[in-house]
Amino acid sequence: MGEPSTLAEQVYDAYGRGDLDACLRLFAPDCQVNFPGAPPLSGPEQIRPFLQAQLNAFPNGHHTVQRMIEQGALVAVELVFTGEQTGPYETPSGTLAPSGRQVAFESVDIVEVNAGRIASWRVYLTAAMMAQLGASPALASA
Repeated sequence: MGEPSTLAEQVYDAYGRGDLDACLRLFAPDCQVNFPGAPPLSGPEQIRPFLQAQLNAFPNGHHTVQRMIEQGALVAVELVFTGEQTGPYETPSGTLAPSGRQVAFESVDIVEVNAGRIASWRVYLTAAMMAQLGASPALASA
């Protein structure tokens, strides 16, 4: 695999260690990140609080890559996220109190690289995680 796959794996590894500084160094200053239920994020300054909220809620969260398909500057990553919600989970629709529930859900990430940095990262998933946390229908569809 090439540079896009390597950078995506480095992001998952840094996130898994809880090292947001290492994670965010891989993103271009003007990168665009789209995650379902959240407003579009631009640049590491906007990405940091979003990722920190994820780490606060799932400090033991882990990404397991199932498959990567790379073409040019793009990589599609099929993965499974697993973790236990031991902290509050801040969402655009409200905060979920720590539940102690385990989650395991599949997602697909599309990562684009430009000049050795991540230019865009788009996440596609279902409401499975929110449903597993027992979220209200409004939060589950956010």
